[in-house]
Amino acid sequence: MRLLAAVLFILCFHTSFSQEYGDKEFYLIDSLQLDALSENDRALIDSSLTVFHQSENDSIKLYTLFAMVENCWDIKVWPKYNLYLFQMTVERMKNGSDDITKKELLALKGHCLNNEGFYQSRLGVTDLALKNYYRSLEIFIQVEDKQSAGYLLNNIASMLRAQGQHSKSLEYTYESYKI
Repeated sequence: MRLLAAVLFILCFHTSFSQEYGDKEFYLIDSLQLDALSENDRALIDSSLTVFHQSENDSIKLYTLFAMVENCWDIKVWPKYNLYLFQMTVERMKNGSDDITKKELLALKGHCLNNEGFYQSRLGVTDLALKNYYRSLEIFIQVEDKQSAGYLLNNIASMLRAQGQHSKSLEYTYESYKI
């Protein structure tokens, strides 16, 4: 009887603390803890990845992932998808794509670098954050995306201001207003 009670206790204890991980084939990334996602993020990820897997078009796949990264609020989740998007974008830049231009791919790469910069700044790794922001800014200037360049200039100015580099921060703020 005690053995039966012990086995039942272990089974109940184990199932109550088990975690539900998403299938990598569908969710694209390892160790996505589904039961830790908010209802909104779960719906966003599931619907976005359904579109991703149903599409044969690179531009739809890439922009679907981009929209998902931009709209997901879970700091443990969106950086993984941002990295996946970055790697997929770089691969398409190297190998080419029939339905998305090099300029569009380069802009997506710039957005991924900006997101990575934001993530690094949240982690307190300011040097790496600034490096990603500068790389992203170069790309947005190259593809002539003034709105994104202005946004990046503000990000850089904020980081510099937080580091006490006020005059340099003002220069970047001024540059953002000129755009």
